[in-house]
Amino acid sequence: MSFLFEIRDFFDWWRSAITPSLNGLRALLKRTRGAAPLDAHEVNSCGTSAGFEVSNVTQKSTYGLCGAIFEGPHLKFQSATMRLPFSRSMQIASATVQEKTPFALADIYVLPAPDKSNDRQSSFYVIKRDRIDPKLAEIAAMRPRVNRLGIVDDGQVIWLPPRALEHLHPAFHHIRHWRNGLFAAFAIVLFTGGATYAHFLSRYSAAQHELANVVEAKRSQARQVRTLLDRQQKSIAAVEAARKGKAQSVPVVRVWEELTRILPDNAWLTDIAIDGDMVTITGFAAQSAAALIATLDSSGLFSAANFISPVVRIPGQSGERFEIRLRVQPA
Repeated sequence: MSFLFEIRDFFDWWRSAITPSLNGLRALLKRTRGAAPLDAHEVNSCGTSAGFEVSNVTQKSTYGLCGAIFEGPHLKFQSATMRLPFSRSMQIASATVQEKTPFALADIYVLPAPDKSNDRQSSFYVIKRDRIDPKLAEIAAMRPRVNRLGIVDDGQVIWLPPRALEHLHPAFHHIRHWRNGLFAAFAIVLFTGGATYAHFLSRYSAAQHELANVVEAKRSQARQVRTLLDRQQKSIAAVEAARKGKAQSVPVVRVWEELTRILPDNAWLTDIAIDGDMVTITGFAAQSAAALIATLDSSGLFSAANFISPVVRIPGQSGERFEIRLRVQPA
């Protein structure tokens, strides 16, 4: 409940801060239209009662409000030297009445009101219930309904704030009902907006989660497809390399037949190695091993024959040990 009071105090402060600007704007518009501004207390009677003047009050900030003006006995107290929120002013006023008057709170009305002599001060009025209740009961049945209550103070009409009237008398309960209806409508709008926003966030979060799952699944599938493609590319590259190597290579049998055909009978081989298009032969020559270079170069299958290690003479023999590398021409 205190939180609600604080909200209403803030709303009262906001309304009091913005009202002068709205009044100035309305006066400017009336001057622009060529109409004279309305007086703050322009009164047109809408009924009278003993001790009351019930009037249709039109002010710069409020139009078409029927108000009752109380002219009976009352007490006025200053509650603070500064402007206070309504709820705080009501607490101080109740404590001041109990301290400075012999009246019981059940027998009086404590009504915080603005101080016309000093806008920076907070004051309140004390009125006995038996003086004002009968008159309020008379105007409760009047139409239009009384929406404002003013107190004549030193020749001026001081209008009480609506919050001071809501629980004052059944004649003003419609103000509370209107305010409660307004708060209920605002609460419904706020709840509906909050529920809609929460539903939107829930749907958005669920959609985000679902999208993340779909994206992750697609990424996993993409990685699997990429892995398969890489494997396929490697397999294709290996097959292509093997095919190309096979196309460019010379069969071992053909190399062996050519070596057998061109090598002289006084030379024999102890080892032969084929690496791609390169052939390395190792063996012995009974005569000069250097003569084998020319013999190998004269073949149509071999080229670029050369020694890859020094020629070594065999001790006690006339032959030479050789190691020759040569290139095989593609078919």
